[in-house]
Amino acid sequence: MAKYVYIDSEKGKLAIASHVFDILVEDVIHNIDGCSRSSKRLPASAKFRLKRGVRTSIHHGIVHISVFVDMKKEADIHDVTRRIEDRINESLLVATETVPFDVQVRVESLI
Repeated sequence: MAKYVYIDSEKGKLAIASHVFDILVEDVIHNIDGCSRSSKRLPASAKFRLKRGVRTSIHHGIVHISVFVDMKKEADIHDVTRRIEDRINESLLVATETVPFDVQVRVESLI
């Protein structure tokens, strides 16, 4: 498993470490409406919370991002996971437009 993804440019090579993607994705998730920052209780307005955080791995130059969440039973699982994936995709495209990535959001438990 690689620890860096490389971007070639006219001026040289840029290496981005996998933990940078973890930080970027966690920040994006915490800014989505309906996300709870508390690991103990979900407020009435929250629909989900991060379960184990974000895991990033790099294989053959592709950044694979796995997000594990706990979700409220009343929440529309497909809608919430799609919103999370879309926001992460938008953020990564803005930050690293040439890096290929794959985002998977997994619901670990219903609360």
